Amino acid sequence: MKFMVADVFADPARDGFPGTTGNRAGVVWLQDSVTFPSDIYMARLAARLGYSETVFVLAGGPATYRLRYFTPVDEVDFCGHATLAAFEVLRSLGISDGLSASAITNAGTVRVAWIGEEIFMEMVPSLTVRFFSSRESLDFYRAFGLEPSLRFTPEIICTGLSDILLPADSKEQLDTLEPHFEMISALSQLYGVVGFHVFYVPEMFRGKIYCRNFAPLYGIPEEAATGTSNASLAFYLFRHGYDVSHCVCIQGESMGKSSLVTVRYNGQSMQVGGLSLIINK
Repeated sequence: MKFMVADVFADPARDGFPGTTGNRAGVVWLQDSVTFPSDIYMARLAARLGYSETVFVLAGGPATYRLRYFTPVDEVDFCGHATLAAFEVLRSLGISDGLSASAITNAGTVRVAWIGEEIFMEMVPSLTVRFFSSRESLDFYRAFGLEPSLRFTPEIICTGLSDILLPADSKEQLDTLEPHFEMISALSQLYGVVGFHVFYVPEMFRGKIYCRNFAPLYGIPEEAATGTSNASLAFYLFRHGYDVSHCVCIQGESMGKSSLVTVRYNGQSMQVGGLSLIINK
């Protein structure tokens, strides 16, 4: 068993300053194992490490690996940044060829590939789970101390994991929101989602979107970068007529951990990726 750490969706401008960019994930490479450890062991190790997600990686065949993901409080079916962390670690150890590979997860099989120094994953199909009217979503906005959006309405979208996408109408609103974590947890549990992905789309859209993500129900008050949530966001914006064939979701600024999540969606295939930095070897 080998343990390593990576910062995923790192901002190239902050390369060389570990811990100040991207979203950190723990990676446990089960190099001498043919089965996963017990669920209790993995849950306890993830809780002790304290990262938003820790991924356990098991060899599953040629260029294929089995992955399971644990937050500090529970297992989740999929995690974008932890998937990319896992394969960046495998490449750094010389186990993966650094070209392409497959991840077998509880949410389905995901392909990953390297493009230069960046790593991308092909996401599972997105699905709109539920629409909300302006009236239905008032509690969502109260949970964040926000005024309801005049441009968009919230939706639950699943891309491996389900989130409530909650629009804000200005960057200032996004930067100064006041999360009430008990309310957010209760609403997340009520609607069967991991958490809330709050976003702002500039009216003069040039491929940049600003986001914040909250999942206190799973022990994550705020997360610096989320691949699945931003894939869901690209799906949402595509349905609203936006060109998201190449867009960048900027996240983590409020945490002092600027993260850049690149999303490519053409209405059929969805790719999410960016730069991953290995912290220890």
